[in-house]
Amino acid sequence: MSFLLGTFLQSFQRSAFTILIRFRDILYKLVIVLLTSTVIVWLSVFLYGTFYYTYMPSVSHIKPVHLQFRWCNNENICDFPSANVTLIKKGQEQLLMREIGRAHV
Repeated sequence: MSFLLGTFLQSFQRSAFTILIRFRDILYKLVIVLLTSTVIVWLSVFLYGTFYYTYMPSVSHIKPVHLQFRWCNNENICDFPSANVTLIKKGQEQLLMREIGRAHV
């Protein structure tokens, strides 16, 4: 009876050890696949951003600016120059609402 119990325990121990080894191997493979996938995704995002900012042209609008001054009574200029610039071309707006831009004069 004890011989059968010892044989059963040894076979159970071997099968449990084999299952644990397989589980460990599967877990290692899963970690490697997840890390590789993460690196590939971040690398693709980085390369896309690099390509976009390197090769996509920036939008620029060149318009004439006619500055106007308000004259005082004593024929001196009293205020800072001002101008109105229209950014509409053939019925289409060239800037979107709430778009941030810079103006260089």
